[in-house]
Amino acid sequence: MIENTVEPVQSKRGPITWAEYTAGAPSLFDGLHNIQEFALWCSIPPILEVQDAGFAAKLAMSLYAAVLDAIAAAHFFHEDALSIQSSPGQATVRYDDDRFDFSLSVGDGQIFLRRAGSRFEDFHSWYVALGPQFAKLFTQVVEVLRTTADREFKIQRGYYTFKFLLHALETRQTQRSARNTEIMSRLLRGIPDDSGRLSDGEDAMTSAGRIDTRISRWVRSRDAWRLERYDVEAPANKEGAGLWLEFTYLGETYTDPKTLEREVFKFKPFLNEHDAAYVDFLREKAIKGFLASLMKEYAFGSSTSTLP
Repeated sequence: MIENTVEPVQSKRGPITWAEYTAGAPSLFDGLHNIQEFALWCSIPPILEVQDAGFAAKLAMSLYAAVLDAIAAAHFFHEDALSIQSSPGQATVRYDDDRFDFSLSVGDGQIFLRRAGSRFEDFHSWYVALGPQFAKLFTQVVEVLRTTADREFKIQRGYYTFKFLLHALETRQTQRSARNTEIMSRLLRGIPDDSGRLSDGEDAMTSAGRIDTRISRWVRSRDAWRLERYDVEAPANKEGAGLWLEFTYLGETYTDPKTLEREVFKFKPFLNEHDAAYVDFLREKAIKGFLASLMKEYAFGSSTSTLP
């Protein structure tokens, strides 16, 4: 893991527009027409009571008011699209809107807000409207848990996770179809050949099954340490036609590698870093940096759910 310092990138006049967000990288965002999934996860102490159906139902009803406040502040309206779902182990409030759908759930040891795949531009509209409500929403959830379970809860770590599924991989100049292993060779020195030795030869690469990589690095952002993670999965299904990308902006207790001193994780500032996760990390680093380097000389499409 590499340590680095980064200054936040922000729009000078209110929420960043889609035109501003995609400026300077048209070919990248043409390929990234869709996002597969977004989730904001927070880890909390265990909630054994949620396994009880009655407790889960009561919790879901209490979460309803918090989500109602959030969609009102985001100007989503359509309050009749809200619904409550509960079962032993989980309490959920869903917002089944045609454009701004998402769900908020509480399970044993976790709070998570999830939005399923959509056009990236639609996701952008949803995110810049609801993102400023994340801190208040999750703080209200913690308060609901305290009241319902009659004890204190504290968020211990959090993750902003953005997922993309790439397909139709081909070279830009010749439009030749490319396997995902061809692109993964940029991240790997090689894979084991028939003798078990690392090789980047054609025989070894074309015989590869699943290849996954996970790269993480610590950065100093807004006076706190954050972990940035880049996951790339290259399954062998569909003849290696797709790449699964997961970009994560993570906050947790940081341990200095030199002094071994620990810096406490403060969850409220982290939840207010929705723009840092989306602009500074996802756009500037994950897309315009990492993805641009990985897919240099290659064209691609994207999907909201599965490979076409």
